[in-house]
Amino acid sequence: MRILILVFLLVFTAQAAPNLSWQTYGAVLKGQEAKVLLRQCSRATPQRVTAQWTPSKTQIVLLETKLPKFQKTLKPLNGLRSSFYRQYAGFVAAGRKIIYVNLFPSNVDPKWRSRAVVVCDGGEQFWGVEFEIVTERFVNPAFNGKV
Repeated sequence: MRILILVFLLVFTAQAAPNLSWQTYGAVLKGQEAKVLLRQCSRATPQRVTAQWTPSKTQIVLLETKLPKFQKTLKPLNGLRSSFYRQYAGFVAAGRKIIYVNLFPSNVDPKWRSRAVVVCDGGEQFWGVEFEIVTERFVNPAFNGKV
């Protein structure tokens, strides 16, 4: 019985952690603020955007479970902090349904939960990536220029 309870707690904790993480360190942007995310001045963003949509909690949790492993594959992040604040926005870009993720350090803007963070230059600690809904993978990571 104790083993069953332990297994249950481990599974529950593993599932709850990404949810807690995204609610603590992430925010879904909608409407005009979501569109502002695509106006980054120091890096490429999704092109040929034809529609906007709001990602679900389930989609964000899925993205968050895959993000740490993806971050480890990115050479520009070597030596940089592994924890970033995140803004999410849903778009249809070039016929693909994506969640665009804007990642940045925590001390940038106190209104980051409701206002798109756009920083010119700023270095590689400011970056963005597309998460494809159908393939469940990250594509097109882009980093800001050097300070």
